[in-house]
Amino acid sequence: MSELVFELRRIRTGDSVDVFTCGDPGTDRFLRYHALPAQTPRGLTSTWVALATGTRTAPVVAGFLTTSTASLDRARFPDAALMRRLPGYPLPVLRVSRLGVANGFQRRGLGAALLRHAETLAALVAAPGGVVVAGLVVDAPTSGMAFLEKRGFARLGGRILEGALHGGPAPYFRALPASAPAAKA
Repeated sequence: MSELVFELRRIRTGDSVDVFTCGDPGTDRFLRYHALPAQTPRGLTSTWVALATGTRTAPVVAGFLTTSTASLDRARFPDAALMRRLPGYPLPVLRVSRLGVANGFQRRGLGAALLRHAETLAALVAAPGGVVVAGLVVDAPTSGMAFLEKRGFARLGGRILEGALHGGPAPYFRALPASAPAAKA
């Protein structure tokens, strides 16, 4: 079996989203019909696709994630020690509102690689002179909860209201290393 190679980039017209299926019809529908139109020129939401390029056919969408910015009230942080070190106002987070891996590519580390990409995006925002991003918030359906918990995410109480998904996915949070030295206000 040949090793798969992935190209990670923003979604474009012509990407093979029509054949994508990850086992969650809502996630499949979002990628097919909403991901590209929702991606704005100003980057308010971005969908990143992982294209499998090591196949003998044209590149196929093996996975994707959609990110946007959000804020999280300090009182909702699951870690009391971290909460005490943070200012008393809502903090910016990078939100992963959708993450999906196609059935034929699951359990190969692609989901974890997509989460690492989200962390990289958050670090770019927080680059010197940028905005400190406290962490990642991932909207997780029931099927994704164990995956996130295994990677150090903790469930938040309630829902994040900015752009909440229908069906009430559970928000999960993991602090980014850059948030640890934040000053208390």
